[in-house]
Amino acid sequence: MPPSDGDLTRAELAEACGLTPQHAAVRVQRVKERLETARAVVRAVTTSPRCTELAAALTSWDGRPSALWRKRLARHVRNCPQCLFSASDLIPAEGLLGGFALVPLPAGLAGLMLGKVLAAGSAGGTTSAGGSAAGGVGRVARLLGRPAAKPVAATTACAVVLTAAGVAWYATTRSPGPSLPPKAAAPSAPAASAVSPTRGTSASPTPAPSKNPTAAARLSGPHALRSVDDPGDYMSRSGGLGFLAPVGANSSLATRQAATLTFVPGLADPGCYSLMDAAGRYLRHYAFRIRLDADDGSVIFRKDATFCARSGSADGSLSLESYNYPGRYLRHRDNLELWLDPSESSTAYRASRSFVVVAPRT
Repeated sequence: MPPSDGDLTRAELAEACGLTPQHAAVRVQRVKERLETARAVVRAVTTSPRCTELAAALTSWDGRPSALWRKRLARHVRNCPQCLFSASDLIPAEGLLGGFALVPLPAGLAGLMLGKVLAAGSAGGTTSAGGSAAGGVGRVARLLGRPAAKPVAATTACAVVLTAAGVAWYATTRSPGPSLPPKAAAPSAPAASAVSPTRGTSASPTPAPSKNPTAAARLSGPHALRSVDDPGDYMSRSGGLGFLAPVGANSSLATRQAATLTFVPGLADPGCYSLMDAAGRYLRHYAFRIRLDADDGSVIFRKDATFCARSGSADGSLSLESYNYPGRYLRHRDNLELWLDPSESSTAYRASRSFVVVAPRT
């Protein structure tokens, strides 16, 4: 039975799309990544004044969106501190609808839209995918947990779409008002953080503090973090950005140093952790990309550079949850880049955010 509150579960999404749950999870993650990239690009392009390098790159752009220009601009934004900073205050995508009540469409517009869909179905018309239009209405209604015959299903679906579009537009523009605070209060200690991720699915709550010896014992000093699902790779850096990198006995001193991080009490909360490299830079998230920067003394930097230990997917492993974005974890993506991503309940996701603390590589 569909959830009584109208939430769409991952299983229902997979069934509606005709995909396996694993394939659906991959599709959802890719869409999230593209959405985050697109929002950062829109913010960078609309910021005034623009980054000088970005402005120079846009001189030959005709202003029409295209996959080619999206890739070009995204490549620049990912590696430009100024552009990343301009997007650092964007609301997390999964929180865009948090706290917003659904507002029904005007009766005339809702009736017009529903009437066109039902008319197409009764005339035997088919969609481009080959299914009947009436069947599409029924599927949406079933996913919303309401009878297909009632117009409230289509009205609610349309309200969700319009609300999401409006909030997304607002989030990607500079507002003269104050920025929205994080969706949940920051925890005062690891044991106090039990905030559920703001997702519209049946995802499990944020894991409780780890009971295994690795995460329960207080860490300090230099260590290395080995990936659980890529055991030959370690949390490292390249050009100031966080990556997974292979480190072995024959690796150069520079490679081994890059994979060695010093655990210190959290800058924003001494009950959590901050991690430093040999140059004294801190591991932090910036527009959700993991990077290493010098402490600028700001409150936002201290929060960005603070992570709380949680249990990992394997015995003796841990995960690092963001202090100021509860429910987001430091993890690696398929291209080995380190990001701060929202929690998911899949086995692959849990493994990608889990690390084993080992002796320093130096």
